[in-house]
Amino acid sequence: MTARTAGVLAEVAQERERQHAKWGEQNHDPAVWLMVLAEEVGEANQAAFEKLFPAFDKQAAARGPRTWADYREELIQVAAVAVQAVESLDRQSAGEGRGRGRWWVWRPLCKQLYESPLPSAGPLPQGERVKRRLSFSLSPRYPAKNCATQNARAVGR
Repeated sequence: MTARTAGVLAEVAQERERQHAKWGEQNHDPAVWLMVLAEEVGEANQAAFEKLFPAFDKQAAARGPRTWADYREELIQVAAVAVQAVESLDRQSAGEGRGRGRWWVWRPLCKQLYESPLPSAGPLPQGERVKRRLSFSLSPRYPAKNCATQNARAVGR
């Protein structure tokens, strides 16, 4: 490991400590962690975009123009959230934390939705079944939406 890598990992650890002090221990389902991580990646994307295209930076007048340091700071936050998600998964897999692996409750429902034919795909050739890639979203009111489907494709017989 290079000195530069060690320095970056130390910054990530420092950001993790800051997050823990602010939010405490968090034990979310993996789907929630993916949404939190995506939000952080979006902020990094926005920082880079606004640095490259300052005309689109709507808050530049209030805070000043974006710098690469802003982008770097967002990347450190992305890494810290990813570490936090792994820590949460490890705690829940070990039966610790308040989640205790409850995301597996949706597995049978997702399997059923994954292997059923798509209504919008039209008639399938006899003997074919449809596989879908799943994207998870949390919708406690409508559990079937927890296994939203995308990108249907027919496979095998």
